Amino acid sequence: MDEDRKAVRVLRYLAEIPIDASIEWDKYSRPVLPLSLQPEQYPGSERNGLPDIYISMLYWNKANDQWHTSPLLKETANDMHPLRPIEEELVKRFNKVAVHLYLMDHYFHPPMLDDAVRVDEFLARCDTCQKDLIAGKITAGKVLPPQFSGIDH
Repeated sequence: MDEDRKAVRVLRYLAEIPIDASIEWDKYSRPVLPLSLQPEQYPGSERNGLPDIYISMLYWNKANDQWHTSPLLKETANDMHPLRPIEEELVKRFNKVAVHLYLMDHYFHPPMLDDAVRVDEFLARCDTCQKDLIAGKITAGKVLPPQFSGIDH
């Protein structure tokens, strides 16, 4: 729930990509993942000719020794904004030598969430993106299902 208690964020951890020598870094010290995403692969808005699928990534920035978040498809200098509390909780369980991909949505007026249709759509989008990530249809190279470290099962 947001600090003002007027909205709630829902996050689904989709996959992780191990960082190895093949991963390039941009001028903002942000990993540039090789994409296999194709134009018109998904309906909706586009960014630079590719579907804007709103996947975000969490990654360890060695340059300033902290976690950063960034959109997968958008080069940005805003990666240094503080992580949201929900992201802070996740990174406690993450491996620093991987890029962690996730989807997040924001719902107003909890606990009513009168827009249950949006929640169902979000969960369906998560399932599709996770399946396509692991199948190599969004990013190229090695993509693993979500991995958590330091958790007893």
